Amino acid sequence: MIYKHDDNVYVLYISCIIFVLLCFSAIAFVITTEEVTLQLLMTKCIPVLIYGLECFSLPKSDLKSLDFAVTRFLMKLFRTSNMEIIAEYQHYFGFSLPSKLIERKRNKFVNNYKNVSLL
Repeated sequence: MIYKHDDNVYVLYISCIIFVLLCFSAIAFVITTEEVTLQLLMTKCIPVLIYGLECFSLPKSDLKSLDFAVTRFLMKLFRTSNMEIIAEYQHYFGFSLPSKLIERKRNKFVNNYKNVSLL
């Protein structure tokens, strides 16, 4: 999914690669429960995945790609392909998809930028 001369997509592609490597390294060396693995994902992998993306205006297709990568990881973690079960686990563990986190970070970024601009 790399387009020539499109820096946003390139950054997204690199972020996805880093995300996958971090996810697999988090669970490859430690045999843990799903809860611990999900906590590692939320505290270590997701921040790397979305680092700096609040500054870009990403198309919905790119945001859906990020969500898809995380959802597929959750499907493998919980050994299910049922989206309702995945949604319940997300709600139960307080897990947000990257698109929602990026939206929150972007709003915070814009508000901070507006406040600095007013000074």
